[in-house]
Amino acid sequence: MTKWITVVAFALVLLLGCSTQTAPAPYAITNANQLQERGVALYERGEYSDAIMYFSRAASEYQSLNQQEKLLVAQQNMAEAAFLVAQYEFSEHAAAVALKLATEQGDSASKVRASLTLARVYIAQQKYLQAQKEISIIQAALVDERNRMRKAPRDWSALERSALLTLAQFTLLTEPQNTQWLEQANQPSLFADNPLYHARYLRLIYAQKQHVNALEQALSIYTSQGFRPGIATCLEALAAHYSTLEQKEDALNTYRRALYVRLALNDAHHTHFNLMALSALYEEMEQPEVAIQYRELAQRLVSNTRIMTEIRDAL
Repeated sequence: MTKWITVVAFALVLLLGCSTQTAPAPYAITNANQLQERGVALYERGEYSDAIMYFSRAASEYQSLNQQEKLLVAQQNMAEAAFLVAQYEFSEHAAAVALKLATEQGDSASKVRASLTLARVYIAQQKYLQAQKEISIIQAALVDERNRMRKAPRDWSALERSALLTLAQFTLLTEPQNTQWLEQANQPSLFADNPLYHARYLRLIYAQKQHVNALEQALSIYTSQGFRPGIATCLEALAAHYSTLEQKEDALNTYRRALYVRLALNDAHHTHFNLMALSALYEEMEQPEVAIQYRELAQRLVSNTRIMTEIRDAL
């Protein structure tokens, strides 16, 4: 009899232990939520590298707690923040995880959002074949939404606006004569309450027509909004424009401005790009010693991305 009581008691302990493991402690979820909220706050302040760290910690907590829906949001946020500082491999991985989770959860909007991030990552790396798969998903979703909007008119969501611009960008890069999506993006109603959308559109106009005033307008909008990735992108395009016009000093000054913004963002990829562009310009201006200094900094950055602070001090 005693033996059976012992067995039953042991079984109850096991059951109670299992139930404790499957029900996450409230404080654990609260902690994960706080990490996520801190990441969002940092993202909104433009501190993307720090935001990535908090999103990553939140994702790890949600994974251990089996909070799949919240894990999906953390992965999405992490992918988008990483994209803005050109951590493309990290962004791609996080977006791919988000896409898998969104598919499993039947969340169509999150699936489009993940595909959108993946498409932008692939476009930035000029991996157009990989981007095509995601573009197809985005295009199908956008066409479906437009058909619904004809029956029940409503404002475009931020996700739909970004999808429209990404389709326009991809099409201009792969089919330069096809302006279908760019023309559809040119809707003043979409610009009214979304200046960053307008700035992205103006950058596409510059890419298509090389109208430098469109690029300057985009830079002005990004500056007024304090959106540093956009500011740096416009400065780099302007510097390249000055370089083609043989306006070397203007090009140098503008690349330097872009470099300082990329350093502030802790964007190693574009910091390297600007260092190499400055090195090439100094070579053209027959200042080989300065050119070598910039090139050596760029080479050291490739082997050790932790020297970003040292580069800031050197400049």
